[in-house]
Amino acid sequence: MANKWRHTHTHTLAHTLRLSCACVHINSQVEKFNLRFSYAIATRPFYGANKYVLNGAVFDEDHDEMVVVKDIEMFSMCEHHLVPFYGKVSIGYLPCNKILGLSKLARIVEIFSRRLQVQERLTKQIAVAVTQAVQPAGVAVVVEGVHMCMVMRGVQKINSKTVTSTMLGVFRDDPKTREEFLNLVNSK
Repeated sequence: MANKWRHTHTHTLAHTLRLSCACVHINSQVEKFNLRFSYAIATRPFYGANKYVLNGAVFDEDHDEMVVVKDIEMFSMCEHHLVPFYGKVSIGYLPCNKILGLSKLARIVEIFSRRLQVQERLTKQIAVAVTQAVQPAGVAVVVEGVHMCMVMRGVQKINSKTVTSTMLGVFRDDPKTREEFLNLVNSK
């Protein structure tokens, strides 16, 4: 069933790309590119951070101090321009008797970044996924990205970076907790 869906959508997207190329007089020799690109988009994971992805890596632990994993590499594709953006993600959460395997934080970043995306939504999706996984007192996510749509086209500002954040729970409500997280993230 999934393979049939993937095949159908891959060929539909390839056909759409072929028509788009024809409209702007791009050589039809890009046909193989259309199919490869369509396959790459159609086969990206579109599931959330469910039990399968977390793979049992939620542990009962009497720990109530901040957990921070910073500088998780991220690569994504701008859904507005179909060009890449990349950067680093930092995630912090304040556990309430449940902790998440550290590699699963990176896996959550991977799941949501490996699809057509905008950085603002990506930031929020990561925070919500961590919240759903371990029901912490709060979650904080900061994403710093370089967008090729700003670098290689349009305004062509090669040194620009976009920073987005989502603060949930205690990170949103308590300035001291938020400040502690931001200091840890910004430390070298």
